[in-house]
Amino acid sequence: MQDQLGSFFVSVRSLLRPAPPVFVPAPFENVSDAEGEDEILGDSYQSGSSSFVAPPVASAPISIEEEDLPVLSSSLRTLLVGVIALFSKSVMNGLNTTEVLHEERIQDIIYHRPDNRGLVTVSNHTSAVDDPFTPSVFLPTPWLLDSDLVRWTLCATDRCFKNQAMSFFFKTVKVLPVQRGAGLDHHYMQTAVDMVSRGHWMHIFPEGTRSKTGELGKMKIGVGKLVAGAEVTPLVVPFVHQGMEKIMRRGTFLPSTGKKVTINIGEPIDFRDLIDDMRSRGHTEKEIYAAIASKVGYALAKLQDELRSRDHPPKKEQDQ
Repeated sequence: MQDQLGSFFVSVRSLLRPAPPVFVPAPFENVSDAEGEDEILGDSYQSGSSSFVAPPVASAPISIEEEDLPVLSSSLRTLLVGVIALFSKSVMNGLNTTEVLHEERIQDIIYHRPDNRGLVTVSNHTSAVDDPFTPSVFLPTPWLLDSDLVRWTLCATDRCFKNQAMSFFFKTVKVLPVQRGAGLDHHYMQTAVDMVSRGHWMHIFPEGTRSKTGELGKMKIGVGKLVAGAEVTPLVVPFVHQGMEKIMRRGTFLPSTGKKVTINIGEPIDFRDLIDDMRSRGHTEKEIYAAIASKVGYALAKLQDELRSRDHPPKKEQDQ
């Protein structure tokens, strides 16, 4: 989906003033649509495993500090973000049916959290349009027209930043690059951590790739880096969706209609005590990242089980 959007906006780009120079190495790839394994958010975490595979050496760096983002009027960002979000919401609620459970849990945090405290939302990943479609549903429509209230997200360099036009577009709509295989200490990852440190909302897929079966995959420890690396530990809100794989099937170019999607939003998780306790006991940062990834994975699995229990209640309940 990102490829199609990128190609479409090449033509839109020609109508806009030239973007400032953006130094982009050849490929980029999207966290939301990664076909390869184990590269986007760092090493995988498996319970009982303490081995971490060293990532390959990254290619030539790109500077993506905030001052290097395209210098745009806020109205242009608001326009593009709003159009995409409203289109996403219309597909989810107009062409399809979406039920959101506990949406108040995330709305309150988005709007009322302290300015210096970031938000990280994490979800399962089954479709190329999980983002931006799912976040658009649980936000009130007026919020979609305020780009400050809309999430940032990550997209791999060989997916969303293949050329200057695509880089211009995706940065404008609040997408930051990450490089597959570059490791946790790469400056792209640090830029994402810095954004969270400034109090922004970042949405990520901690599996790092789409699930082909609908089952949750291994959590990447990059989610732990994003949380523990921030100056002020962000709140983490997990949510799980069911049915998104039917909205945009692999190999298709247009969203489906008449499908049912359910989104289950979990309670916010505050990792401050866990991080402080593990650091006081001398654990390494990677061990802390792994512990956070494990807890995130547990929260997502619990939310997924809740959805499946609604669809298939125990036999005794069915008979009553």
